[in-house]
Amino acid sequence: MKKAALFLTSVAVLFLPLTNVAFAEENKPQDEFNQQRCERVHQRSEKRLDRREHRQDKKQDRFAKRSEQLNKQIEKAASAGKDTTKIKTDLETLKQKVEKLKLDQKALDEIMAQIKALGCDKSAKDKIKEIREKAKPIFEQVKADRKDIHEFFRNVIKADLEALGIKPQGQGPGAHSN
Repeated sequence: MKKAALFLTSVAVLFLPLTNVAFAEENKPQDEFNQQRCERVHQRSEKRLDRREHRQDKKQDRFAKRSEQLNKQIEKAASAGKDTTKIKTDLETLKQKVEKLKLDQKALDEIMAQIKALGCDKSAKDKIKEIREKAKPIFEQVKADRKDIHEFFRNVIKADLEALGIKPQGQGPGAHSN
């Protein structure tokens, strides 16, 4: 009986280090998987940020182009002897709204740039969630600013242009140009 107990103990002692190696090998692929997953999350976040920045630039270009068109239309109306004071004040209001949008977008960009700076350690996941939660209200504000600009153009500027007898071009700063 003593021989059997001694034999089982020696077998257990011999195989014990092998099981630790096996467990270490099993954890290694999990760590690699987590690293790859983190890298994919960062790649997706960067793509989203780049895509959002590209769309933002296009919208800013459209705002600038539409403001330029409005200035030309105002000049034509002024040269025809029409009173353009109301449309000029509306254009200034529109420019202020666009500047507010730019400031909000800049604040959002600064917050979202923090995600790019994070690594793939375990605390990064929580930090990313924190950053996204902090960015949500600012993102909603940017959306509200864009909607406000679109509605202002559609309801106020368009009506003022029609009152001057000018046919508005396009559908507003958010309209797609060909």
